[in-house]
Amino acid sequence: MDGNKPKPKPASSSSSSSSSSKKKPPPSPPTVEAWVTQQRAALQEEREEEKQEVTAALAQLNPQECQEKGVSLLYLNIIGTSTGLYGRTCISIGPSTALRKDGTLPAHGFSSGDEVVLRSMKGSSSSSSSSSSSTSSTAGGLTGVVTRTTATKVEFVASADEVDDELLEGWAAAGPGSGHLRLDMLANEATHQKMMKALDHLLSYPSDGPAARLVNMCFDGRTSISSLPPPHITSHTLPPPGTPWLSGAKINEDQRAAIALGLATDDVALIHGPPGTGKTTAVVELILQAVHRHKRRLLVCAPSNVAVDNIVERIAAAASSSSSSSSSSSSSSCKKSSPATTSSTSSSLPPSSSFKPPRIVRLGHPARLSPTTLTYSLDALIATAEGTSIVSDIRSELSLLEKKKFISRGLGLKQEKRAWRQEMKALKKEVRVREGGVVRDLLKSRDIVLCTCVGAATRLLREEKFDMVVIDEAAQSLEAACWIPMLKASRVVLAGDHKQLPPTIKSEKADKMGLGVTLFDRLMSLDESSWSPPSLLSPSPPPPHFSRGQEGKERGTAGKEGEEKLLSPKGVRGGRPAGREGGRARMLTVQYRMHADICGWASKAMYNGLLVPDPSVASRTLLVFRAGREEGGWEGLMVPGR
Repeated sequence: MDGNKPKPKPASSSSSSSSSSKKKPPPSPPTVEAWVTQQRAALQEEREEEKQEVTAALAQLNPQECQEKGVSLLYLNIIGTSTGLYGRTCISIGPSTALRKDGTLPAHGFSSGDEVVLRSMKGSSSSSSSSSSSTSSTAGGLTGVVTRTTATKVEFVASADEVDDELLEGWAAAGPGSGHLRLDMLANEATHQKMMKALDHLLSYPSDGPAARLVNMCFDGRTSISSLPPPHITSHTLPPPGTPWLSGAKINEDQRAAIALGLATDDVALIHGPPGTGKTTAVVELILQAVHRHKRRLLVCAPSNVAVDNIVERIAAAASSSSSSSSSSSSSSCKKSSPATTSSTSSSLPPSSSFKPPRIVRLGHPARLSPTTLTYSLDALIATAEGTSIVSDIRSELSLLEKKKFISRGLGLKQEKRAWRQEMKALKKEVRVREGGVVRDLLKSRDIVLCTCVGAATRLLREEKFDMVVIDEAAQSLEAACWIPMLKASRVVLAGDHKQLPPTIKSEKADKMGLGVTLFDRLMSLDESSWSPPSLLSPSPPPPHFSRGQEGKERGTAGKEGEEKLLSPKGVRGGRPAGREGGRARMLTVQYRMHADICGWASKAMYNGLLVPDPSVASRTLLVFRAGREEGGWEGLMVPGR
């Protein structure tokens, strides 16, 4: 009987202490088949939850109530059409002049980047509003993405390569006062479909594909991240000590070690960056070094457009700073140097003077990009690329044909209408073919391609391969989305913080099925199992605080021995790990955002006591910020390069 069984003896403190010092057994990675099956089910649950959320919100609303909610616009007309990138149809719609005398639209919730459907109002009634407003019903309509909104019109580009010209012509022929169209907002179905396709691709991924080793490491292959030694870091991995960093930022020891890890890896590297530790600074420097020093071609991604645009802006700023520094240094050296001393002077110039800014392209719908990054968008680069003059001429012809359609609405004979449509179709096809060639050449010439993780599923990158993939904010991205770009390269660097906010999951069931467990989570757990940080066993005090000038001085005189200690996987600094996690991860431990008391709480609660404040912020209080505001500026209170 159970009652007669001897009770187990409680473990003594010594035994529990010794057991805690042993390595944790590495978690068992799932099989690809099991994981894909689970993710498919979880993604479908999440999709159904999103659909039900929209349907429930609109089920009881008639068309007028949908408009009052801001998810529909009623009584619209087509103002005009034009031809966009790849010959896609761009449509402008406005209010009925019979109902809105001033020509303005009622208040609405549409904005750039929203997915929409335009359709006839015939049949829109109280009983049908639920289905017509549902994300799943687009029958008889034209779907697209909003590119621009003004007080008088909404512009969107059709999702399909070819649209029903007859349908558009019929809608336009009704006249400006008919008001027979409606515009409805849709939930994003494309994201779900792209992740599902990524799972199919992962399941059938060839054994000789560039990412085959990564797939083996992350699932039940013969190679496991927990059993791999750290990458071999050589003197070529990073520039020599004392060399200015390409980003212009001040890089601390942890960031330097993380950058070295990312550049040295032949498969995967993880940069664990708690808030305020300069994670993105390290990521940008890593990207620049990979292109400039290691001659690699990169695909850089993040889960959100905002995060991608942030990296684009940082890379562009570094390139701009380097160019201006180079030109000023060159002019200065020309003025000061005689012919006899030119060679010695040029060799002493900052290395940044030889830095060639990387050629970058930002993929994504222009409506979803920040204004500051539009210069690097595919559309902007195509406009100035070689071979686009012919495309411009074809577009001019298309514009004339578009105007002809609206001027002569009732082209009397069917033969004339048919000829007009055939000519439009032929010109649009020629635009697609010619622009396709320009785009392929442009992409091949780029050192860095940037987009969201899901955006990497674009057909533009279908056949593209890269030397390295970098994913920022990887701990906030669904794993299925991460595999879209990862299958295009043999190396990947994931940067994020799995201790902070996870991806947003709406379905509780999907969350329980593991949809919220990110790839960053899984790989960190595998990597941490291969090493036990000594700080957990015998906590030691943080390194002494010293000024940034002293820090730079000590770093500059460290010499070769200091360099070896810094980059050594087992190197320690101040009695604690120098950003050490395991063989494939580095943690950034110097925090540049919080007061020591706040940092201390976060460090103890989430980061095993490894997080320490930089001296520049350790004792800063709100009184300092108040003084800065009264003096008329905040710039002096910010830490440069963070």
